Amino acid sequence: MRQIISTEPRLTSPADAGRVADFIIAWLKEREYGLNLPSRRVLAARVEAFARSRPGCQLYWEHDDGLHATCSIQRRATGSGAQALVQLRVGDDSIRHGAIEDVVDRALAHAAEVAPEAEIAVLLPNGDPVESQLVARGFSPLMALVTMTRALRDDIVVNAPPEVIIRPLVPGLDEDAYASVQHDAFSSDPLGSGLTADDIRHQIDLGIARPSDFFLAMREGTLVGVARSLFDGDGLNPDGGPFAEILGNGVLESYRRHGIGQALMRAQSRHLRDLGATSACLTVLSARPELVAHYAKIGFDETGRQTIWSRTQPDQ
Repeated sequence: MRQIISTEPRLTSPADAGRVADFIIAWLKEREYGLNLPSRRVLAARVEAFARSRPGCQLYWEHDDGLHATCSIQRRATGSGAQALVQLRVGDDSIRHGAIEDVVDRALAHAAEVAPEAEIAVLLPNGDPVESQLVARGFSPLMALVTMTRALRDDIVVNAPPEVIIRPLVPGLDEDAYASVQHDAFSSDPLGSGLTADDIRHQIDLGIARPSDFFLAMREGTLVGVARSLFDGDGLNPDGGPFAEILGNGVLESYRRHGIGQALMRAQSRHLRDLGATSACLTVLSARPELVAHYAKIGFDETGRQTIWSRTQPDQ
């Protein structure tokens, strides 16, 4: 059994990205977590896009029969400082062969190298066997990510405020401005500021997203809000319909409470419905109970939950 620290050339090859995607899909089904499930094509493209924009931040472990664990590490700037967010997926083979402790230790050590002096956070579905390993290493639950789903109507009207125009992203023109507004809109978010301009370019280049999946809210020529959607006709939402997500809906603080965020969400929902989605998922932090309550009020039901486990770096 050996560890391979994946570099960009390895993970951007179609064969390796596909192997990682196959493992993640098998892991999700093996665990029966009930989370929404993208298709192999989209998941492999995501792995490749991540490797392009963050080389050296993906690990996978393999044995003679294939992969038994994967890990991605993303350094983020959050409202409280720097954070290394680790998404760790450990398969049953790791557990059966007693490799889980080594996998967790190596993943955390690499996260500390990627983001020195940053808070280490690990994202796990509730009840994952890795939880006990994190507790033994000084981690504690920070907050939950709640996945919520609702059906999409046929008669969605965007109804933006009169002075606001909502339009799609123009490739080669809008990526930097989009990323900048998203960063500012989510500056106090515990999970950080989301996509970079390069992330957007890679996602479009690899076919994960279309320019029309990104929305810009313009008020008198000024970009004041952004949002994006993800549709994957070959994936599955928890209700059995095509995979569809509402993502990254953010408005600059001085322009909030004027209906811009609601208009962006309606634009996202109508776009997904036009592509063939019957339902849409979104993810909200449990630390924002007012948002959980708001989405429940407008028809979203909880369909999955993951926990962010956190600790600060020990003194060297």
